[in-house]
Amino acid sequence: MDLIKIAEEAFATPKKEFDSFGPGDTVTVAYRIKEGNK
Repeated sequence: MDLIKIAEEAFATPKKEFDSFGPGDTVTVAYRIKEGNK
C-alpha cells in the first residue's frame, strides 16, 4: 500500500479550464500587493 500515492489522490485538485484567448481579447487581472517578508 503506497501511502504517498493515496495522499496525492486524496488532495488532487482538478485542473482549471480556461477559455481560449485570441488576439485583441481584453483580459482583466486583479491582484493584491502584500507588504512584508518575502
